Amino acid sequence: MNGVVVTIVTAMLAVAVSFVLYETLPPLGDTTDPTDPKAPDYHFSRSYLAARHKFLTRATAAGATLASEVIYHDAELGVNLTMDAAFFKGSRPEKLLVHISGTHGVEGFAGSAIQAKLLEGFRDGKTGGASVLFVHAVNPYGFHFGRRFNENNVDLNRNWMWSEAEWQKALSREPNAHGYEDARSILNPAVSSWWDYFLRVPALIPGLFKQKAIKLAIIAGQYHDPRGIYYGGTQRESGTIALNKFLQQFGAGVKEVIALDVHSGLGPCGEDSLMVDDAEEAQAARKVIHESAGRLEYPDTDPNGPVGGYNLVLGSAKVQKSFPTAQGAHITQEFGTRPGLFVAMALAFENAAFHQTHWNSVAHQFGTKLLRAAFFVETTEWKDRVLERGVDLFGEIKRNF
Repeated sequence: MNGVVVTIVTAMLAVAVSFVLYETLPPLGDTTDPTDPKAPDYHFSRSYLAARHKFLTRATAAGATLASEVIYHDAELGVNLTMDAAFFKGSRPEKLLVHISGTHGVEGFAGSAIQAKLLEGFRDGKTGGASVLFVHAVNPYGFHFGRRFNENNVDLNRNWMWSEAEWQKALSREPNAHGYEDARSILNPAVSSWWDYFLRVPALIPGLFKQKAIKLAIIAGQYHDPRGIYYGGTQRESGTIALNKFLQQFGAGVKEVIALDVHSGLGPCGEDSLMVDDAEEAQAARKVIHESAGRLEYPDTDPNGPVGGYNLVLGSAKVQKSFPTAQGAHITQEFGTRPGLFVAMALAFENAAFHQTHWNSVAHQFGTKLLRAAFFVETTEWKDRVLERGVDLFGEIKRNF
């Protein structure tokens, strides 16, 4: 017990020191020459607007067919936050490979960088084999403002539902069905100052002995508290509607579809996990993932493993729903960042500070910085790993599809 307390307190003090350094020194992490094609920062961006510019510039140079949907208007900056698509028609148009970034906003740095690098390999708006659709920043609001959730505090990976029956099932679910209300004080704390992050240590200690239960409460999401974390909404959001529109626009007549949806946060730093919903989808994924098949997981493979509990999720993204007669799989590629406790605390604190403090307060800014640090490791080593593994997996799927 004492060892656990010491571990937590040490971690909190480390974060406190990091915060002070963040306030007084240049940005954490390291940078490389953004003009050097061999450097990771040639592909990585430090903001949504820079990432969007890079995506559109390279897609245009590659001759892609472009499309954009305005998701949110930033009145202060006078700019539209958009979801953008770049399409390359393949020699086998009945097959469609979709590469997705930024479903969870602030997680978009990894997927956007991979897309930027991949786009350099395309020319003349065409490609051999399956057609390719790149979708950039499904949640541009979260990407721009440093949030995991969208402009309505909705987790878009709990919002991908098309039928009345699906929504009825979600909205009628008992609020504490998977322990969300039992863990409310941990998931949705009261916040008025950035020091509240550290004052929560005593409240977290009992939770360490119920980590599995808390994990299930988080993963399952909820549909009853619009200000709480992992809120799935009450209707389809603009992001899920726009993504479906792109799929319909560029995927007419497809018979097979594979989606590669890039995320960050879960797992060892710099390592990627490959996840699908179930055994049937895993079988479809293995048709295009050969060398990396050993890394493919779904909830039933290990209920106590990293993806255990994801079978409880309602409304997770699944591009096959846009093509009822097509076969395929929606594969999540998730890059590990920080220890799970840090990521979970950053999520809870940022969301509480967002709703309970002024946008220009120290607590609000601290929460934003914590969340960015939780999902974007700004080191050369991490960026190199993301680019290498992201590009390699896309290439493997493209070859085998």
